[in-house]
Amino acid sequence: IFRGKIIMITGKFLHGSTDDIVGILKSYNAEVTLHFSDIVDCILVGSAHEDIDSISIQKAKKLDIPIYEEYSFFEDYDIDRDLKTSLG
Repeated sequence: IFRGKIIMITGKFLHGSTDDIVGILKSYNAEVTLHFSDIVDCILVGSAHEDIDSISIQKAKKLDIPIYEEYSFFEDYDIDRDLKTSLG
């Protein structure tokens, strides 16, 4: 569902480590980066609200790049359901 999309991730996630989140997003064919540029399609912010790159978020807001919070993003794209199905 994210084929060809570049998703920047920032912060600490409740769904797992940074590597876990990268793996989850890549399993949906996303390109993932930890660094902001004007070509990112959206920013995914960890729900733990620690270690967030606030400068990148400010830049994204100026460029109208969507910013998603972890839980709403995972819920909106049914990723939580997919994770529960694959685990259980």
